[in-house]
Amino acid sequence: MKLIYLSAPYRSDSPNGIQLNIAKARIIVIQLWGQGFVVVCPHLNTGGLESDIPIIQLLEGDCEIIKRCDALLMTGNWRKSEGC
Repeated sequence: MKLIYLSAPYRSDSPNGIQLNIAKARIIVIQLWGQGFVVVCPHLNTGGLESDIPIIQLLEGDCEIIKRCDALLMTGNWRKSEGC
């Protein structure tokens, strides 16, 4: 099975924006699992931890996970996202 890392915007300035971004990512994750991929998605792995763990530590962890994946899928408006 191929391991895919899903990268999509997480943070948002709008009310409920983070929850909306998590919901969008979740839909894609479900679709990919349904196609037979194993999916890693930071929205679902570490979402909400940014108040307890420094963001740089979370991003460095994400980079370590990406090294171990077979593919990286960039979705949404990722070009404007600092995290992506």
